[in-house]
Amino acid sequence: MRIYSSLFVGCIVLATSAAWAGVEYPANLYDANLAVQKPEQFAWNMFLAVNWPAKPDQNGVPNTRKSLNTSDLRVWETWILEQEVYLPDGSKPRAFEAPSITQRNLEKELAGHRALGGHATVMSFQNSKELAQVLMGETKDNYGDPIWYDVAMNKPHYNYIVANELYNLDGQLKLLTMPTPNIKFPPESTEVKVTWRVLKKGRDDFSRYITATALLAAPGSPTQTVTVGMTGMHIITKVLPWWTWATFEQMDNPTTTNGGKPVIPTTRAAAVVNKEMQAKLSGTPLQFYELRGTQINFTTDHGAPVYLSSTQMETFFQNSSCITCHAYASIGPKGARILDPKIVIGAGVPDYTKFNTPLPNKRFVQLDFVWSLINAKPKKKN
Repeated sequence: MRIYSSLFVGCIVLATSAAWAGVEYPANLYDANLAVQKPEQFAWNMFLAVNWPAKPDQNGVPNTRKSLNTSDLRVWETWILEQEVYLPDGSKPRAFEAPSITQRNLEKELAGHRALGGHATVMSFQNSKELAQVLMGETKDNYGDPIWYDVAMNKPHYNYIVANELYNLDGQLKLLTMPTPNIKFPPESTEVKVTWRVLKKGRDDFSRYITATALLAAPGSPTQTVTVGMTGMHIITKVLPWWTWATFEQMDNPTTTNGGKPVIPTTRAAAVVNKEMQAKLSGTPLQFYELRGTQINFTTDHGAPVYLSSTQMETFFQNSSCITCHAYASIGPKGARILDPKIVIGAGVPDYTKFNTPLPNKRFVQLDFVWSLINAKPKKKN
């Protein structure tokens, strides 16, 4: 049994569903050539890999001896979550392999619920900002329930943050004193953002979702046992200099959430690969997910902006670009960030004049597209 802390409000996930087909684990996962030549297939390989069963007690390691027909924790569920990395006191986070803080603190609370499933996951919501979408507002399903979020990172990603003390504001501010700061995550660095909605019997078809059974304990309300279904997943990987970007969604989102019909349609290239992969995954929840699109550059070969967004994560600003927005992840004097929606929400090549001006007038230093770094807090003084 493993427990992890995510962005749900007092939500304890007890068991995930899995009746998945005999699809082989992707070979040569971090293949830069495939990412350039066939980015849609690369994206589907990553989607399968992060949702593959993990080895017991070995965080982040796929159990390639197992097929997808298992209820074991998925690989990404054994990664470390962003709130376990950017701690309130700016201290060094736990080791990647160590049990989570939530696991140590909630053993007693979970004791009476272990019979409900094979494993447990704790999802604790930090504050209202985490529930709302970045900059804009709150995404809900069509029944008034909120869409919930998880952000998790793999071991290479986490190790780089720790080695460079990027987990606190003090470490990031040191970059402003360096003549040529160069934040460069390793090629295997991967981060996912996952969205969920509450499912209800008689209303929703559970077989069409990657699901989990959860205990939802909102402040001032009695604890409820609910089933949640995955509505979307962003996957970013540093296999290319500007990372690879992919977003997946559950097919029913246009009729079940306030994201509605996607403003940016699924790309033709993604639709072709979707059809092939969904056929291979027939009879499983994964067949009801689709790749909406990918990005490996700011523009096309002809200079046109490339757009990529999710109805679940960019509901209110879908005419946007993941790669362009993330290019503005940066640190400035006194911990300033570039968060102006007029700047970060858009597409095409970012305004590089805002970054890396020479000393002593340095303005903002780019943080290699990693927005989660803005959650770093000042290091507590002794």
